[in-house]
This record gives sequence, C-alpha cells and structure tokens, in this order.
Amino acid sequence: MSVLEGFNRRVGNWFIRDFDNTDNKLVRIQYGLVAGWFGICAAIALFGVKMVLGLISGSISIVANAFHLLSHLANSIILVVSFKVTARPATAKTPFGHGRMEHITPLIMSIFLFVSGIEIAERSVHQAIAPHELHYWTALPWILFLTVFVKQWLARFVRFLGEKVDSHAISTNKAP
Repeated sequence: MSVLEGFNRRVGNWFIRDFDNTDNKLVRIQYGLVAGWFGICAAIALFGVKMVLGLISGSISIVANAFHLLSHLANSIILVVSFKVTARPATAKTPFGHGRMEHITPLIMSIFLFVSGIEIAERSVHQAIAPHELHYWTALPWILFLTVFVKQWLARFVRFLGEKVDSHAISTNKAP
C-alpha cells in the first residue's frame, strides 16, 4: 500500500462509518456523500483562490479555470443530490427504490463539463483576439502550484472512494 493510499484510507475511515463494509447500501451512500462534500468544499475554496489570483493578475486563463471549478462544484452537488435520492426507500411508485440514480449521475456530469469546456474555449478565443497586459508577481506560480497539488490529491481521493465501492458516479466526479 502506497503512502497516498494509506492516507486516503485514514481520511476515508475518519469520515465514513464502517468504512470496509462496502456491500452495505448505507455505507455506499456515505462514500458518495463524502466524495461529493469534499468536492463541494474544495471547489468553493479553490474557486475563491483562483478568482482572486486571476483578477489581481489580469489572467483570463486563471479566471477561466476558476469558472471551470464551478462546473466541478455543480458535479459535486449533483453527486450529493443523487446519493441522497438513492438513499430514499422504495415507495408504491418506485417499488425497486431509487438506486438507478447513481447510474444516471455520470451522464449529467459529462453534460456540465462539456458546456464548461465550450465556455472556456470561447473566452480563450476572445483573449487571443484582444490580448491585454498581465500583472505578474513571484508568489503567483507557487500559489497556483499549491492549488494543483490540492486538486490532484482530491481527484485521487475521490477515485479511491469510487474504486472502493465500484461506483462510476463517484469515480467520474473528478473533483476539482
């Protein structure tokens, strides 16, 4: 077991009760909720950091990346909502429950990411046509590097959770 996997396991154990009982539906739902809430918190924090850095530096690419994080925020919200719906019990209208919602979630997420990619491409074309001066300072690349590190860890943590319960909805949530 690698150091990162061990760390991910400890974090998962801390937030998910009965972490290793992945056959239990309630535990699977906890996995989805933890992945979603981690994604929401990280997306909000990273959006704030990147938006401030982008506005101060005047870099459209950093601002565009900040807005791209909002698509990850939307994906994480969709993940949380879908697992909340999945947790609902069967009713007369839905005698088999709501478990299929977990399988529809990746489709919804991919549509959001596709639209986000188009928006970023449009902004980039406008910036290439009408460039402007950037304001650079020494700490900028270091702060951006730190955000990359946070995003990479979170993506690996969410993938770890998705693989642990074999959930495509969690695995495709590629948190920020």
